[in-house]
Amino acid sequence: ARSGTINVVDARTVAITSEVVSRIPWPWRGRDRGTALAQETGAGILISGRFYRDADTLRFQANVTDVKDGKLLRSLSPVSGLISSPTTVLENLSRRIVALVAQSSDTTSVALSALSDAPTLEAYTEFSRGLEGTFTHAADVYSHFLRAASLDTTYVTPWVLLAVTAEDRGDKAVMDSALRRAHGLAERMTPVERALIEYTEAKAKGDVEGTLRAAQSVFQLTPGSSETPLMLATASLADHRPQAALVALRAVDPDRGLNLAAAFFWKNRTVASYQLADYRGAADACSRGLKRFPNDYFLAYFCVSSFVRLGQTDRVTALLAEDESDPA
Repeated sequence: ARSGTINVVDARTVAITSEVVSRIPWPWRGRDRGTALAQETGAGILISGRFYRDADTLRFQANVTDVKDGKLLRSLSPVSGLISSPTTVLENLSRRIVALVAQSSDTTSVALSALSDAPTLEAYTEFSRGLEGTFTHAADVYSHFLRAASLDTTYVTPWVLLAVTAEDRGDKAVMDSALRRAHGLAERMTPVERALIEYTEAKAKGDVEGTLRAAQSVFQLTPGSSETPLMLATASLADHRPQAALVALRAVDPDRGLNLAAAFFWKNRTVASYQLADYRGAADACSRGLKRFPNDYFLAYFCVSSFVRLGQTDRVTALLAEDESDPA
């Protein structure tokens, strides 16, 4: 079966395979029956869990596990409902699990695993589009975050990222509104979401040191991310700490994830080199960035400035000629 972009092993196959697995001695299949069942069906991800009865309430707890290495990818926040309405709670559980698998399987950014559970696949899809729009400077980015939040009023993550995005774009009214909504759902925030709110508020106030502290928190809470080091690098450069920015950028692969859609890596690397008066390094970084993002005038400006510092006026002339010949 298929759920959105996720292939799901159907119930009939699970039932038949379960019977097969039960007849395989444990030395040949491992002690965990769920993992053995997933391996036998060729599944890459295993959904497992437990349910409990507490008086008139049913409570479910589910986990998402990578079958290949046995790593726990994510645990679902408890889902509960009245035992007198089992269909309602099971439907809610199903929606949450589908969204959880989509979020766990999303390779766009490692940092996604540190965000709150999405309530539904539809809400997560809208949020994901908004996140991509943040990096690509899409005009409709706000509408995606607002749509995601409207699909479930308890979904705090869209408000957090809407605040971050609006602050970056200088839309104070949108930022303030998003911050109020996020604070109203503060108990649902993950640690990284709280750090993102602190980052946004400090940056909006012009608190350079506070912005840097919050960016460091976000970085530490999202190991392996190719995006949050960019936030730390930007905050470091605002505090005129180019060496710290370059250290943060060591953790970034410019050919991975959202870095393929936006020039933040190349901008940060360019400015860090420029602040160090390493104009050759700055010229190299902005030139490489322009190959992927030829219409980025920030990179073009620093290329021109670096070429001038190096006395390479021929490269300035060539770059300006390329710009004049570009119909965009």
